[in-house]
Amino acid sequence: MKINALLLLALLLSVHAQDAVVQQPKTAVDVSRAEQRKLESQKKQAEDILKEKPVITYSGFLQEVKNAENKSKLLSLRQPVDPKNDAKNVLFDIHTNRPKGSVLFSLNF
Repeated sequence: MKINALLLLALLLSVHAQDAVVQQPKTAVDVSRAEQRKLESQKKQAEDILKEKPVITYSGFLQEVKNAENKSKLLSLRQPVDPKNDAKNVLFDIHTNRPKGSVLFSLNF
């Protein structure tokens, strides 16, 4: 009698176990969707940055000569002294603040 009861109990438990469906917790699914959205937004931002033109400025003495309308006036030694623009293309030593050289061409990003 005890054996029959135990067999019946085991049979009922196995039938009940077969009806149960194992599902993934919703939090894991929601997390993966949130991560996917985050990755898509980062990808879109990166594509927008790449589509923009980079800001590059050219400077230096050769660039000024190229852009000057009257090149002889730019190269003339009879020009008056202009303290704001005269030292613009001169490279100074950091420690001694003495002129070290001239800037012919430079790129700024």
